[in-house]
Amino acid sequence: MRKVISDRMSESKKDIPHINLRIKVNAANMIRIREQIKEKSKNGLVVPTIFKCNELSLSGIAKKRNELVLKAREGRLSLNEIINGTFTITNLGMYGIRSSTPIINPPQSSIVAIGEIYSEPAILENEISIGSFLEITLASDHRVIDGEIAALFLKSLKEKIENPLNLIVG
Repeated sequence: MRKVISDRMSESKKDIPHINLRIKVNAANMIRIREQIKEKSKNGLVVPTIFKCNELSLSGIAKKRNELVLKAREGRLSLNEIINGTFTITNLGMYGIRSSTPIINPPQSSIVAIGEIYSEPAILENEISIGSFLEITLASDHRVIDGEIAALFLKSLKEKIENPLNLIVG
């Protein structure tokens, strides 16, 4: 498995012209909602593919993720559940990593890296206060995804994270 990963990452850095974009996101609203629904979610690292997630609701994605996490923990993931993805989400925030520059896993077209949630002074609603933030880095294959499209995706993702209630009721 490590050999396959090594070969793919080497191929990626050699053959794929990466475009890397980073954005800072206000995570305060997301934190509030996460705390309210925390007991209903599963934690842990899992790398299987959720197919056709664009056709699923947020709760549908969470349900499928939970199923795959359970299968991964039990060592029951099939080959079809870990290949043929087009987009990866990686999160190293739990290790204190604020941001990273991820490497695309060929033949996928993009990977988004989520960093830790951190606090720092900020001007929020015209007042100096302590804000909660996270950084997101998007690496895309520039042969497939134009920089402007990548930037619009990150902007949209930021808006969704900063207004998470819209994902649940919108």
